Amino acid sequence: MTHPSASADSIQRRITLLRHAEALPDLQHDDHARALSPHGLEVATRQAQWLQPPQAQPDLVLCSTATRTRQTLDALAFAAVPTILSPSLYLASASEMLALLQQLDDAVQHVLLVGHNPGMHGLAALLARDYTSDAAADALAQGFPTAGLVSLRVTLAQWSALTPHSAEVLAVQFPHGV
Repeated sequence: MTHPSASADSIQRRITLLRHAEALPDLQHDDHARALSPHGLEVATRQAQWLQPPQAQPDLVLCSTATRTRQTLDALAFAAVPTILSPSLYLASASEMLALLQQLDDAVQHVLLVGHNPGMHGLAALLARDYTSDAAADALAQGFPTAGLVSLRVTLAQWSALTPHSAEVLAVQFPHGV
């Protein structure tokens, strides 16, 4: 089914949402500087396998400047992928992240956002219109755990046309035993 905002020159684009992996507790009251736990680093590294073909690596990464999000991104080993570290993604709301997506260059076909909850879960729920499986819908309804990954597809001519409830949830990849 084609979304009403799709036009003849629309193309399929991908949005991958990745919540940072498990971080160490905040002992010095500097949440922004919290690093990944050893378990979090291990889980982030495993999630990197999921972003290999056929899922494919993104054309662009937007990542929060927090230490734990940057370390999660480093575990993915995307050295050749252009990356924008964005202070505005630190604890961003769903609507703030949607606004960032709407400003993307239209040459980008697959973007990866690495960020935080509750914004990541909120953005997935805000964008979701359809699900490829009941299992994906059920998993996302339960929350968005650390190192959780959600892959969405939208059909748009321009990123500026991205609206709520315009995406199909292709996959929900939540690590087991987090």
